[in-house]
Amino acid sequence: MEIAELLLSTEQVDINESNNDGFTCLHFLADNLHLNMIPSIVAKGADPSLPDEDGDLPAHVLLRNLQMKGMFHFSAPEPEEVESAFNSLNRV
Repeated sequence: MEIAELLLSTEQVDINESNNDGFTCLHFLADNLHLNMIPSIVAKGADPSLPDEDGDLPAHVLLRNLQMKGMFHFSAPEPEEVESAFNSLNRV
């Protein structure tokens, strides 16, 4: 998280930039279940309403990955972490 904070503090990073698949930083965070970082990235200006090339919002990616995690019986994130991340992504 320190690297992300450092990059964001430079104000030379487009927080809503996407890759060839339309993934923004929020999509990557949701895809990798870095739930604790999502609220702070949204607070810095990341737009949770930007879809990827398949039309999926970061919230869709998050829910899909949480479901997959449960299907394979990995340890689930804390409910408060999930709620905070999901609420941040649904401020559209």
